[in-house]
Amino acid sequence: MNNIFSKIIDWVKNKPIFWQQAIYKLLTKNEITDNDIEEFVKTCKIEIGLLKEDAPIVELEDLKNSLSKSSTSNITLSKIKNVQNIKALKSEEELSFEDKGITVIYGDNGSGKSSYTGILKHVCKTRGSLPSLGRNIYNNESHNISQSAEVEYNIDNTEIKTVRFENGSISSLDLKVIDVFDTYSAHHYIEDEDEIAFLPIGLIVLEKLAKCCQRVEAKIHQEIGDYEQQRYDYSHLINTETEVAKFLNSIN
Repeated sequence: MNNIFSKIIDWVKNKPIFWQQAIYKLLTKNEITDNDIEEFVKTCKIEIGLLKEDAPIVELEDLKNSLSKSSTSNITLSKIKNVQNIKALKSEEELSFEDKGITVIYGDNGSGKSSYTGILKHVCKTRGSLPSLGRNIYNNESHNISQSAEVEYNIDNTEIKTVRFENGSISSLDLKVIDVFDTYSAHHYIEDEDEIAFLPIGLIVLEKLAKCCQRVEAKIHQEIGDYEQQRYDYSHLINTETEVAKFLNSIN
C-alpha cells in the first residue's frame, strides 16, 4: 500500500467519526455522494448526543490491511458466478476470464454484457457514479429476492478467493485495486466538470475530505436555518379570532 494512505488512515483514527467514514468512502469508492453527506450529518448528531443511537463503526484497520495486502499481491479476476436477481442474468451461468492475455466478450443487445460490467464496477473501482443494477423483471417475485453475485479472483496464482456482492454491499475490499473502464467512464472524463491540477495522490484524498467537511457544514447550517424559521411560525394564530390574529392578518 502507498505509505501515505497508511499514514492518513492512522491519522484519522483520532478524528471525528464522520471524517473516518469519509476517508473510508474516498479510499474505497473515490467519491462522496449526497446520500453519504446525509449519513455523515446523522453521525455528527449522534456524536454530540442529538440522536440516541450507537455511533457507526468504521473498519479502518481492515481497510488498511486490505490495501496493504492488495498492493503487494498480483490479483487477477477468474470469474463472475452465482448471480441472483440482477437484470436478466441467469444464476447458473458463469463468466470466466483467461489467466493471461485478453478475454473478448461479445453478444447482442440485452445479452448481459453491461450487467456483468455493472457487477464489476460495484466490486472493483471505477470513475463516475456506480450503475444501478435492476432486478429481474421476468421474475414476479424479484422484489422479495436479494440481488447478489460472486466475483472469484486469483492471488499470485496460488490462492483462489471470492468477493460477494449483495444488495449494494461487498464482503471484501480486495478488488478495489482493479480499475474498470468503459464507455460511461469515458463520458465521465469527457463530459463532467473536473479541475485539472496535479497533486500527490495522498493530498488529493485530504483535499476531497476538506470539501466533504464543507458540504456537511453547509447541510447542518441549512437544517439550523429551517429550525429557526419554524420558531416564527404563527400560522396556528391566523385561523383564530383573537386580537393577535386580527393584527397579524392586517399586516401587508
